[in-house]
Amino acid sequence: MKIFPSIFRKKAPSFVLVLWFYLCSGMEPNTLAQTNGLLLGYSRNFPVADAKRRYSPSILHPTVGIRYISQDWVLGFTGHFKFFTDNWEESKLSMWTFEQEFYYKMRIYHPFYFLLGGKLLYIFPTTRGMFPLRKREEHFIEVGIAATASFLYELSNTLALGIYLDRWRGTRTKRLQGLECGIQIIIPFDWF
Repeated sequence: MKIFPSIFRKKAPSFVLVLWFYLCSGMEPNTLAQTNGLLLGYSRNFPVADAKRRYSPSILHPTVGIRYISQDWVLGFTGHFKFFTDNWEESKLSMWTFEQEFYYKMRIYHPFYFLLGGKLLYIFPTTRGMFPLRKREEHFIEVGIAATASFLYELSNTLALGIYLDRWRGTRTKRLQGLECGIQIIIPFDWF
């Protein structure tokens, strides 16, 4: 059984990865304005449009990722499970999701910023929300897209707090789409 679709096996680097390394080259991160960071957070998903007929919101779930924050851009990779409650089968639908994200950072006033951007999602429906991943047979593996908006508040040079709202959907079917909201904390590190 193929666990990952062919998009995971391509040898060409992703746009976000190339942009990340370009922006990181030659920089000395010493403030939160130009640094790499670990992202930890919690989020919740709400079905929208066609997904509302079958699914309802489910539990809060943790998110983990890494971020690169420059003067104008925020780039990142995040991995987490998304959950819906399946009303037809009275079970929980879990989706392992890997996201590549980019935001344009606009200063409202220091230390408060507004971020606007997009995400590319790789959605893998699973039978349960834990590892090892087991594919849910009645759902397709999908590539998804999302429009996202976020507020970022720099608590100090070593810590930032953010809230975000995503409108996401899979591109293969109309069954997987939703609205995700969450809170996150970004902790800078110098070793990347």
